[in-house]
Amino acid sequence: MLRPLIEPPVAGDASNGLDIVVIPAWGLSQPSQGARSSLFSWSRKLSDDLGPSVTIFEYQLDQENGKSLSDHVLNGGSNLLKSLRSHRPNNKSKRSIVFISYSTGGFVLKQALCLVRIHFHECGYLLPAISGLIFLGVPHFQRNATAAEVKQTIEFLLKFHNKEANKNCQTPNDAKALISLCREFERLNLNIPAISVYESQTATNESSYFARFLNTSQGQVIVPQRLSQVGIAGEQLVDSQSSHARVCDVDVTGDAYGKIQCLLSDIMRTAPERIALMSSPYKVPPRLRYATLRSDAGSYETDHLLPGTASVPTSYPEGCSTAGSTVASFEMVPLVTPLEGSEKEPILPCFMLSSQHRAEHFLGRDDMLATLDRYLLQEQKDAPDDTQRASIRSFAICGLGGVGKTTLAAEYAVSRQHVFDAIFWLNADDSNILGNSFAHISAKLGLEEGSSSDIAASHSIVMNWLSKPLKRPSEPETQENLAKWLIIFDNVDNLDVLSEFWPGLGRGSVLVTSRDPQAKRNMHIRDGTQLPGLSLVNTQLLLEQLTDSPATKAQEKAIQSIAGKLGGLPLAINQMAGLYRQLRCSHTDIAKLLDDKGIATTFQTTADLYKGQESQSLATIWALDRLEGPTRALLQVICLLDPDAIPQELLASFSVEPDLAEYPKTMLEYLRARGELLSSSLINLDEESGEISIHRLIQDSVLHDMSPEQLDAAYHTAIALVIAVWPFQSMKEHHSIARFGKCETFFPSVLRLKDGLEPMIRQGSYSPKNLGVARLFNDVGWYMFERGLPDKTVPFCNVALMIGEQMKSLDSIEAHEVIREGHSFIGIALVETNSHDKSQKHKQQWLDMLLERRSESGLQIRDYELGYAYNEIGVAYGNNGLCKQACEAFHESIQIFQGLEDYTDTMLGWPQPNLGFMYWLLKDYHNAEKVLIEILDIHAIVWGVDDTRSFKTGKILYGLGNVLEAQGRLQESLVFHQRCYEQYSKVLGNNHHRFGDVCHKMAGHCIRLHRFREAEDYLNKALKAFKLRPYLVNETARTTYLKGMLYQEMGRMEEANKEMRRAYEMRKRLKRTDSRPLEQLDETDFDQLVAFWSR
Repeated sequence: MLRPLIEPPVAGDASNGLDIVVIPAWGLSQPSQGARSSLFSWSRKLSDDLGPSVTIFEYQLDQENGKSLSDHVLNGGSNLLKSLRSHRPNNKSKRSIVFISYSTGGFVLKQALCLVRIHFHECGYLLPAISGLIFLGVPHFQRNATAAEVKQTIEFLLKFHNKEANKNCQTPNDAKALISLCREFERLNLNIPAISVYESQTATNESSYFARFLNTSQGQVIVPQRLSQVGIAGEQLVDSQSSHARVCDVDVTGDAYGKIQCLLSDIMRTAPERIALMSSPYKVPPRLRYATLRSDAGSYETDHLLPGTASVPTSYPEGCSTAGSTVASFEMVPLVTPLEGSEKEPILPCFMLSSQHRAEHFLGRDDMLATLDRYLLQEQKDAPDDTQRASIRSFAICGLGGVGKTTLAAEYAVSRQHVFDAIFWLNADDSNILGNSFAHISAKLGLEEGSSSDIAASHSIVMNWLSKPLKRPSEPETQENLAKWLIIFDNVDNLDVLSEFWPGLGRGSVLVTSRDPQAKRNMHIRDGTQLPGLSLVNTQLLLEQLTDSPATKAQEKAIQSIAGKLGGLPLAINQMAGLYRQLRCSHTDIAKLLDDKGIATTFQTTADLYKGQESQSLATIWALDRLEGPTRALLQVICLLDPDAIPQELLASFSVEPDLAEYPKTMLEYLRARGELLSSSLINLDEESGEISIHRLIQDSVLHDMSPEQLDAAYHTAIALVIAVWPFQSMKEHHSIARFGKCETFFPSVLRLKDGLEPMIRQGSYSPKNLGVARLFNDVGWYMFERGLPDKTVPFCNVALMIGEQMKSLDSIEAHEVIREGHSFIGIALVETNSHDKSQKHKQQWLDMLLERRSESGLQIRDYELGYAYNEIGVAYGNNGLCKQACEAFHESIQIFQGLEDYTDTMLGWPQPNLGFMYWLLKDYHNAEKVLIEILDIHAIVWGVDDTRSFKTGKILYGLGNVLEAQGRLQESLVFHQRCYEQYSKVLGNNHHRFGDVCHKMAGHCIRLHRFREAEDYLNKALKAFKLRPYLVNETARTTYLKGMLYQEMGRMEEANKEMRRAYEMRKRLKRTDSRPLEQLDETDFDQLVAFWSR
């Protein structure tokens, strides 16, 4: 809670008032008392110097929150945020808030600020009021910090602050958790002033009090300058000229105090206006809409935005037709749309449980179900108001493979559907699979029209809804209107996967299953348990139920002996029941078999595969020994694919010739083999979808038991089966979404194959029989590009390139095709991540290989791919400032397309708009307008005015807007940029980076027309789109600079300087060779950071 430390002499809420929140170190819950009372003394002086409208609060830490530092930070940050919301329940107060944190208290503050951003919809109103940060001896661990350095720093801090510190105060997870927190804090890109006070004196200068608790750190500076910098733009680093013990005792005559006082005075002077502006409600301009491009309707007034009536180009100077590109009247696209995600009403209830079903025989876990209810359902009784009971409830089920974690989670999900409005089951092996799953959630909830092509956008939309899960968006945010949801992350063996998909705060619960015991307590998960095996009694009971064979009195000892050997693992019990069915044995027979030392010796080699799980390995390999040849072959292939959902269509593709000679070749053989695996309890079948799943432990055991020759043949067979069903796409079909549904079905298995094969290919231990697998990985890489994940394209295509290079000597022609394709996809993807130099290298390799081709008559082959390649090398030239070479390349591309037998005008949809942009950059505005209007006409004739078939038409509109702006035809320029805005919004959605580009353009128009609030909203929307992807830092820098220019126009000079400084620092990292100061840069320098079609 927040307790007043120093209150003003006169009560009131002065417009220029300031609330200072002091956050002490762990072990110093009250800075006004105890050994560090010095903080109180200088705080009183600060209050007197700043005036009567200052209130200083202390945040009282709960010292019993956790046993480790990471527990303390996790709980402390959440509770600090609750206290802030209780202190400031809405945005009515215009008083500024400044935080002063000391030592480990700084971690608590960083955690709270990260939670504000994550839970923006409920806590975002606090952000305008947060006006400054002051860190006193707070360590910040950057990317280059070593685990040993972090561990040592934590140890010093704990021993110094907590007299009772013991070995439990620091856990192995603390260093990793705090490094992760510091990185998350950096990603906030806060734009508020900050002072970081560091230490320059060592512990040896301290009193005996200090030495008693920190004797291992004598001679150490705990938080030197290199550990104090948090990376906020405009941050001031100040030497305290003292040690950690005295850094909070700020000398009121020293440099640190002067800078702190100056900063707070500036905040009190400038913050009220900024807070009022950012918090004030905004009235959206009237919504206008045009009916058709050509309209006979009378014109209407647009005085709210434009000083006069606009016209648009109607023809070329030569008088060529301009059908589809003239406007007699137009309507304005709304200047402001909500910054939140989808406003669609969700489809509830919504239960997305994948292929999970309740186990038919589920017992011995009632206590665990009650525990899950206690952590995932129970409201937080200590919350001061209902709105603060909205933090995420989380719990982790940890334990050995086969102990029943997934089964327990499935039982909970199905049995608690009456409690939750939405439940989402997510297989969490890999971030790529989770990305697809979030797209499915968006579609299942009805938050997007149909299936989204942009996975990153879908992810953002779902995260927004989870943080503010309104059942009816048009109604107020009340308890009744907030949906309760549960997310289950199953099989989280890599905890880092969670960071991108963790929903933060919100009215929801998260359940995690993991073999990693660290999952029980980390920066995301609050509580958890190590799931034990079933008791001996329940093991016996489950075995009797599964075998449908209750033990007789004479069999009691036998079944007890069997149960004792199974370790309480439900998977082992299930497989043992399968052995019963196979051998048709009694309990006594099985007990005798288990006592046979010869059998135990046979499987001894696998017993050490999983320490502590010998019974599970034994049961698996024992079951394998009984399988028929086709059944074993089917299982070996299954073990190379996605363990959670393998479609029957993939496994039952009988058009291929499998390398595993005994692999089922007919549907009858397949069904028999599948049936044997089911009866042996080695796989599971979803009756509705026909999908097969398999336990990961069984997969690992089977793979461990395979010889190199068997593994090689199994991979060849699995690859052939996948290639037979994967929906390959030709170059002419690029950007079509028709195949996305099938790709989503098979992608997890392809990803599993790629991850398994890649290290083998690099080591030379796997040799593909043909280039089919390389073509597969290339095509999957392109699929990732089309789903809005260009950074995921490169890993797939790189594997394809390795295979192509290895096989050039065996199949030169096809290998060259694979290598060309890999370079082309990588080159195109790198453009989207602003890696233009690398992009040009790959595209040049692609083009050079194409130019080497010759027909049988010796002539150069001029086909669609060559035209495509010339367009792409033109793009590379244009983005690297080689505009004339780019024009030549685009002309060549157009000529090649026009010379094809199957030529259609729409083939020019790539090179001709790009040519128009090049003419614009070269200031040849006449030709730029001509070629852009010509291609716009072609699109309008074939697909209709401002079609939404692809973003190509929006790109043309964007280019025309730029040309008209350069000619001084500003009103006409605005019309085209607005049309682009609407087209991009419909085709790409509001989270795509191209939508951010046009928002940047619209902001420029608004600044010119002095529509400053609209401009700021456009810029915020642009930045929101760019920040979804870290590789769009170029776009972020450019738009941040324009935001600074906006603030200059508004007279908000301090904010303008900060924004420009932030933009400058980003550009400085991107353009390391450009040493010019900020004052010598202008908007053009920032425009050149982005691709030419984004300028």
